[in-house]
Amino acid sequence: MRAKADELLGLTTDTLEQLVATHLPRWRIPGFMAGHPVEPDVAADVAFTLAHLHDAGVTEVAGSPVPDAIEQVLAQVDGSRTHTFFSYRVAETLARFGSFDDNQILAGWSPRARADIAAATDSREWIELLDAGLPRNYAAVLARCEVARERLGLEVDPEVTADLLGRTASMLATDPLGYLDDSTHGVGRTDIYTVDVWLFTEPLADRLGDIWTRGLATAVELVSRTGTPGGCAISWGRSSWALATALTIELAAEVLATDDPALHGGRDLWSARLGPAVASMRRWFESGLVNAHVGRSPYGYRGPFRRLQMTADLLGKLAWAAARLGACRVDPGAEPGDGRGRVVFDHDELLPLGSDPAAHLWSRSVGPTGFVVPFVGATRSDYLAAPRRPGTYEVPVDAAIGCWVPVVHSGAEQYAPAGVPLGVEHAPGRVSARWGALRRLGDLDPPSGGHELPGTAEVTFTEEGRALRVEVMVELATAPHAVAVTVPETSGTPLRVENLDGPREKPFATVDTAGIAEWRSFWGELPVVHQHDLEPDPVEPQLFRSSYRVTPAVRVASTAHGHHYDRTLYGPLEQRRRAVSVANPLGPLGSPDVGADDFDVFHLHWPEWLAFDDLSEHEAIAVTLATMAKPVLWTAHNLRPHARGPGDAHRAVYELWASRADAVVHHSTWGRDRMLATHDFPDDTTHHVVPHPHFGDLYPSARTPRGEAAARLGLPEEGIRIGLLGAPRSERDVQGFLEAVAASTNRDIQVCCWSLAADQEAPRDGRIAVAETYRMVDADTYGLRLAACDVVAMPVDPEGEMLGSGLVADVVGAGLAALCTPWGYTEEILGGAVIPMGFDHGSMVTALDGLDRDTVEASRSAAVDLRERLSPLRCATATEEILLGLLTGSRAERP
Repeated sequence: MRAKADELLGLTTDTLEQLVATHLPRWRIPGFMAGHPVEPDVAADVAFTLAHLHDAGVTEVAGSPVPDAIEQVLAQVDGSRTHTFFSYRVAETLARFGSFDDNQILAGWSPRARADIAAATDSREWIELLDAGLPRNYAAVLARCEVARERLGLEVDPEVTADLLGRTASMLATDPLGYLDDSTHGVGRTDIYTVDVWLFTEPLADRLGDIWTRGLATAVELVSRTGTPGGCAISWGRSSWALATALTIELAAEVLATDDPALHGGRDLWSARLGPAVASMRRWFESGLVNAHVGRSPYGYRGPFRRLQMTADLLGKLAWAAARLGACRVDPGAEPGDGRGRVVFDHDELLPLGSDPAAHLWSRSVGPTGFVVPFVGATRSDYLAAPRRPGTYEVPVDAAIGCWVPVVHSGAEQYAPAGVPLGVEHAPGRVSARWGALRRLGDLDPPSGGHELPGTAEVTFTEEGRALRVEVMVELATAPHAVAVTVPETSGTPLRVENLDGPREKPFATVDTAGIAEWRSFWGELPVVHQHDLEPDPVEPQLFRSSYRVTPAVRVASTAHGHHYDRTLYGPLEQRRRAVSVANPLGPLGSPDVGADDFDVFHLHWPEWLAFDDLSEHEAIAVTLATMAKPVLWTAHNLRPHARGPGDAHRAVYELWASRADAVVHHSTWGRDRMLATHDFPDDTTHHVVPHPHFGDLYPSARTPRGEAAARLGLPEEGIRIGLLGAPRSERDVQGFLEAVAASTNRDIQVCCWSLAADQEAPRDGRIAVAETYRMVDADTYGLRLAACDVVAMPVDPEGEMLGSGLVADVVGAGLAALCTPWGYTEEILGGAVIPMGFDHGSMVTALDGLDRDTVEASRSAAVDLRERLSPLRCATATEEILLGLLTGSRAERP
């Protein structure tokens, strides 16, 4: 636990020091921030964060001893303008350093300054507002103020404190299931605060008794079923954004540090979830500030005017969690899950979120994918019955916009099935809800019976593999102006949205919403909206029915992202909105812009590209993938790395990934058999033979006429032109082939070698027109080289460790002949397109001597015939089936 505490401390202190360096020089709180006045809450939160760091054992931040920094910050607090949340933060910060009269921080302060800071701790004037409409959770806020003032030795009224604690206990006990509805009208508004309230009241736990212990257990159990691999605890309702990730970190710290045996069973799970949540948290800060307002939306009352306060608030939560983790005396055991140590996310449950009204949540997860659908109070966009999954299913924030459910335009208002339904029914893979009225959109705390449109509605969600089928029905008392369904799309996950019961000529329309502020979620922009107008029933004009299907593209974190192989494989799927390749986020070369909730499957290509031969780094990546519940697909391009250093580190790296792979793609049956004979795979690893797609569309210049290409490259016209292309490989005997050319009697050949290793030299022979050391060239030049050649030579050692070659893809794509040694890969894939050649010197000479134009033409024709079988779309479609099998559990093919 110490290592995880230190990682969290490092994130917190590094971010705080960046904040000080850029915006709080020498701990000076600015008066304005980007045009907005800075309120006293910022100083209170910064001091509170420093206090938690002090608890965690941090002695210095930004060059200042922590107590000195706290004093400098508190000296800027305006006591008369500091209240409620920030009063208790000031009071609890001071209480760490002694009583008010003998306080380390306040030593040397003037009487006036001491009186002002005492006023900052005092929010008693707010108590009378508890009976005048103040949100109920303020009872707990004011209780913390009074308990902290009591610790400081300041004047408190024991009866007032007892009353506040009683009110807090009463609020927490309102729902027998332990789910707080903090709405004033009791509408069943369960959201992030339903969980957060138990952490918020933790300082009062010893005075609240069993109710707090039971409530925390309920909160932990809920988030264990709603949390995502990336650490988002609650994805619906207000204030999710970074606070939902911080909530996961806080809950993990509480579970791991607690002495409560009731929570010990979750220690392994929460330990596993902690790492990805901390990694996700890093992405919420930039140059010391929270970036929740950049291209996304945190919520109206958390607008840019609170950016500085939100930063300090988040850092305080992380510092508190680090202090809790640092005090943890027991390390959890082995990570739970399957045989690969993978954390199991597997839920299909209708969870109660309250008893009166009966709010519910459908939680559905299979491995790394899933979603939740809330059926709760409030009628704003964040609370409607739409699927949520950061990165996949998102909705606008704090808006009178309805998504996924039918929205009715009647009069001057918009209405939808919203709020707690009359009933919710659940079956495996399916949930259905019905409402007895439609409610006006946009209300956070709607009054009972107010703003309703007479009518009934039903919405049913049914899981169909990766897709969600949605059936909606609205029956109204009077005909509306319009009824529509709107489905937003995130920037990272293309959706296929199909109208299932309407005519084909009326598909869902798409609207470009990129850059429009109202179409932003907590996590990013919603750049595309799919929308469909519902037609009234021809017999009953007040009745509207529709069904549609939404299928998200599979998001693949590829270690070859951007490589021409990756583009060829995933390009056809991206064009069809079926799968997308994203950058690999892990290892020393990983992209910081991709998080755990941004991909579904990890596609490993050449393991050495991931973390070189650093076995410990590879092991750490494998563990991280397991904690994220991500399946691993490995395309076995080689038995071993092309280039490797001394020792057997590479062997251990390949063995590691063999033990972690859920599925393996082999480019040939021959290669599959060699891979299985070399490495040990788990029994449940599936093996699939998917050919390497040809590169016919990758190099447009490869379609240049032969003579023109030769002229542009400065090549002589005569002879059958044989190309040696590609990077040097130990298995490819380029030097030996060139020596065979020099020994050949065939005068009708010309060789262009762009593939020499640095220590190789071609023999002097007029037929060798080009003998260049290998270097990377642009796609246009490489395509011209293919266009200029008649034959590609592949003098590959049949016993070597190469399992495939992109040169075969070039041969088929460009329609070239192939002069090949008896290598199992080319024999299987190219078949009749191979012009055979032995691997020894004499056999190469014999093959070259017998090479003629008729043989070359026959080979070229056979290569062209292979294009359909090796087409990128065909190979991509086969790969998509494997990806879907990994995500739905339908993995069938094994050796």
